[in-house]
Amino acid sequence: MAEAHIIWTEAFIVQSGFASGAQYHIARFAAANTVNVASLKTDSAICGVTQTKPGNPGENVTVGVLGLSKVFAGGTISANAYATTDGSGRAVAAGSGDMVFGRPLVTTAAGNIYTFIIFPPVRWAGAI
Repeated sequence: MAEAHIIWTEAFIVQSGFASGAQYHIARFAAANTVNVASLKTDSAICGVTQTKPGNPGENVTVGVLGLSKVFAGGTISANAYATTDGSGRAVAAGSGDMVFGRPLVTTAAGNIYTFIIFPPVRWAGAI
């Protein structure tokens, strides 16, 4: 079955240190129009999910900021639970005070790619 993904994307410049194979990883603003891999759960600079593989510093990478996106999971996240980043830009379950960027459509396991609903990051206050 084919999947149709509707997503709002923007192009940004790759900062030094962004792993070149980090497609579907969580990104953060590093400077004006520049992104790097997100590595802090509480970082308010989280901006979306890479849709293309980041290239060399100074090249462009496409970042999804709203809609349905594939995301690389760094741990188990229950379906529809809030997600944040781990230290390597992979999705993990969020806790109180973390910046959340999306929710997986199914329960995730580390090391696999899943479809998430992504949205502009917000600080999560805890259980609803």
